[in-house]
Amino acid sequence: MRECKRLKKFMKKNFISYRDLARALGMSPGGVHKMLERGTCTAEQHARFVDLGFPENMLPVVRAPRLPAFQGQGCSTK
Repeated sequence: MRECKRLKKFMKKNFISYRDLARALGMSPGGVHKMLERGTCTAEQHARFVDLGFPENMLPVVRAPRLPAFQGQGCSTK
């Protein structure tokens, strides 16, 4: 896991709130908070950050997409 501390400092310095970022990304403020705490985002979210002008070296890591055959399936205990 990799928390985005530098990005949070950048946002604070530039008066960008979770609410503002959430609106720009089409997410809820809570979703943005979780994403930054987790330190990962989707490829689409990453591209949107770049489009908005955020420095790439501060952005969350792009996580690999789930394989379609396994979406919605958890670990089996059998």
